[in-house]
Amino acid sequence: MKRKFILPFVFAFLIYKCDAQNLIANSGFETYNALPTGPGEWWKVNGWNNVNNYPAFAWPYASPDYLSTNGAGQAHLPNSIYGNVNPFAGNAIMGFVAYYNQGVVDFREYISRPLSSPLIVGKKYDVSFMMTNGISNQYCGSGCNHIGVCFSINPLVQFQHEVINATPQCEINTVWWNTNWQLVTFSFTATAPFQHITIGNFYNDAATTHTVFNNSSPSSFGAYYFIDQLVTAPSAPLPINLLSFTGEFKNNINHLTWTTDNSTGNNYFEVEKSMDAIHFETIGKTNVAVNYLQTKYYSFDDVFPHQGSNYYRIKLLESNGDYTYSNIINIENNIDDSFAITCSTLANGVYVLHGSNMKNTSIQVVDANGKTAGQILNNNSDAEVTIDLSNYDNGIFYVFIFENQKSKSIKLIKL
Repeated sequence: MKRKFILPFVFAFLIYKCDAQNLIANSGFETYNALPTGPGEWWKVNGWNNVNNYPAFAWPYASPDYLSTNGAGQAHLPNSIYGNVNPFAGNAIMGFVAYYNQGVVDFREYISRPLSSPLIVGKKYDVSFMMTNGISNQYCGSGCNHIGVCFSINPLVQFQHEVINATPQCEINTVWWNTNWQLVTFSFTATAPFQHITIGNFYNDAATTHTVFNNSSPSSFGAYYFIDQLVTAPSAPLPINLLSFTGEFKNNINHLTWTTDNSTGNNYFEVEKSMDAIHFETIGKTNVAVNYLQTKYYSFDDVFPHQGSNYYRIKLLESNGDYTYSNIINIENNIDDSFAITCSTLANGVYVLHGSNMKNTSIQVVDANGKTAGQILNNNSDAEVTIDLSNYDNGIFYVFIFENQKSKSIKLIKL
């Protein structure tokens, strides 16, 4: 029953046009006919349904939850009855039960809606959404596997709360649990003119793995998920074939690598970075190798990573001005602050590096073009090192400090 699950930093080599149309209307649940005031009020969100059309008061009919920062009572965010969580974007999110083990067998909740246009048979599509388990609620310590996305020609039907007998095209087949928002991405090729999307767990209790991750939770009798910012859009291949895009955090540096084949030349890559997977900025540029028919390897080091989540994507710019994006990967950083270096200005163009132990470090200074502006090997100073850039033109300089297996980088701006 499966397909493939792609973690945010695992490498689903998805390529999409920057103007690709999202076929999911109201993808962030921002439009509504009324604000929520309690659990199970899925019917207040425009365009979405729970596949059985019964409201919460008809328990145990399954009814996913509409939650909003503008809502009231148990549906008010961030402190709803189902968890403490802020929307990833906007004011609203939806929540659903993927597993429940308190006296109701095979209890499942689904969220569903029609697409804005049918999928095209044989065409590849990218599917993504943001998801979290939230914190501080009766489900918060638990996760399960088999969170799936099912596309269908006709609406799927659930009579009460039972598992829907359908096969998802995209699925997380490992146990998923995270108290932070995480990007989930898939890619699949349409085999029929599907017109509806439904999200939930399409496996029964016996085939579902439920794992408790936080025993301090008041109770962990189910797996509950919050979801936001859903996208289904046609994929569009690049002029070159992107084979992989990976990244790793090592020695306080995020090292990015990607591979291509069939490079056509007259193009270049830009490396873009984001803290929230929405707003990106360019941090580097790499030319595309010309007339290579074999696999070509590229790399880029982000020497100024942030603590926590760092999102990256590759932008390919063509000679005619068109551009396309790679998939987004996420690198989670736990930066080592034990190798702490600070910098102060001594005079115009003269800087002093301070550290608890600067001895036996190697220091290199380069300008914005990567040209070496100074290098100190096997430094013998215990606490500080002077960097003299007074004879260089104004601009941006990067200082790299290496100690054994650790590294540190500092950005200087000479005015």
